[in-house]
Amino acid sequence: MLPELYRSHLKNQLNPRLLTTIEVLVWLIQVHKQVRIERLAAHCPLPIKFESRRRHIQRFLQLPMVECCATLVSHHQRNNSSKNQIGEASLLSN
Repeated sequence: MLPELYRSHLKNQLNPRLLTTIEVLVWLIQVHKQVRIERLAAHCPLPIKFESRRRHIQRFLQLPMVECCATLVSHHQRNNSSKNQIGEASLLSN
C-alpha cells in the first residue's frame, strides 16, 4: 500500500473516491507487476463489469493531475538513471 506520508498528502489533494482508486491501483501494480490497463481491470476489486473497470482506470490515468505526477516520476527516474550511468562510467574509467 501507500506509505503514510504519501497517503496523508494525497488525502488533502484528492476526493475519497480518487484516493481509493489510487490505493487500489498501487496495490494491483505491486501484486501483479504489470501496468497494462486490461490486466489491472481484470483484477480490480470493484463490483462493476470488466469494461466499466477498464474505463474507470483509463479515465483516472487521464486526469490532468495524474498525468502531471506520471510525467514528474518518469522525469525523476530518467535523471536518476542517467546520473547512475555517469557515476558507473566514472568509476570504470578510474
